[in-house]
Amino acid sequence: MPAPAESPDPIKQAARALPAAARIYARLQTLLQSPDSNVSDIVDLVQMDAGLASAVLRVSNSAVHRQGEPLRSVNDAINRIGLREVHRVIGDALSSQLFVTNLALYRLPGQLLWENSVATATVMSLLAREADEDERSAYTLGLLRSTGRLVLQRVATDAAFPGPAAPEPATGPLAERRWERERFGVTHVEITARLLIEWSFPPALAEAIRTHHNLAEAPARSRLAAMLHLASWTASTLGKGLPSEEPGWAASAELCERAGLPADAAQACLVDARAELNRLGALVRRAA
Repeated sequence: MPAPAESPDPIKQAARALPAAARIYARLQTLLQSPDSNVSDIVDLVQMDAGLASAVLRVSNSAVHRQGEPLRSVNDAINRIGLREVHRVIGDALSSQLFVTNLALYRLPGQLLWENSVATATVMSLLAREADEDERSAYTLGLLRSTGRLVLQRVATDAAFPGPAAPEPATGPLAERRWERERFGVTHVEITARLLIEWSFPPALAEAIRTHHNLAEAPARSRLAAMLHLASWTASTLGKGLPSEEPGWAASAELCERAGLPADAAQACLVDARAELNRLGALVRRAA
């Protein structure tokens, strides 16, 4: 007698339903870090997703980058704006695809989730530059940090996971993660860490995601986890934080040192981050 088929895992199903652009972005990261890749490889990859290709073309034809006649070729667009900007543009486009709807489960508007994603990623890039860490990996950490929340939102209506919405934001991040584990058997940070591994990002990035809320769980050598904690504090200080997380962030000289940064790096980063977010905001408005 054949064994009964296993019931599908709703969390895995919800994760697979995330936009394909996430896997493309992961592949882009690998290509940009490989000395054997070239622009044509990146063009082929970007053109696999119409939304990403359109974003690259819009930015290349914005007032910030436009030179002469509008471009209609993704290849020309990438050559115009450069690989560093391409990584960021595609990351922002992915973020806008992921965080496009409100998360009723968490009482979070999609706009706030998107703003937090871009702000945290931008700060991570600035901190990585200061700490001599890889900027693209750091940007990715900030950008995808909350992806696990999307997965849990998708499964929240499943009959197998009845229960109330998340606790009130004032109760803090520990209460939120305790509620996630009780209701779903897993936390959103654990899901995000698993997704990064599945999408072939380095294990160090997954470890940083998993431990950045509670640095006591992070290996002492993990600069990225400390950096992500600082970036989350900075985004919150800039008014782009998620209400349920805000009580959990802190910035100190010790934390900066653990991230491989000067003691005053968090405070100094506030000015640069505000300027960079203003630049990105102008770029998006002009591209639109």
